Amino acid sequence: MLAAVAGLGFAAVNLPGFARFRFALGRPAETQRRLLRAYLERNRETAFGREHGFARLRSYEDFAAAVPPRSYDELEPW
Repeated sequence: MLAAVAGLGFAAVNLPGFARFRFALGRPAETQRRLLRAYLERNRETAFGREHGFARLRSYEDFAAAVPPRSYDELEPW
């Protein structure tokens, strides 16, 4: 019971964040696309972003083609 009350207290204190979270839950694909666009925009002027053309990427498919999976050792220089 205490955990439930504490959870409600957090939701009440963080109402705007909680509302965004609840909204995103109902639209996972849209939310993921929006987050990817935000990450690409925020990082397009980094060395990694310039090297991989973040400014021209418009979709997950673009991102997957431009940024292949790599090991930690391959990413370490960035």
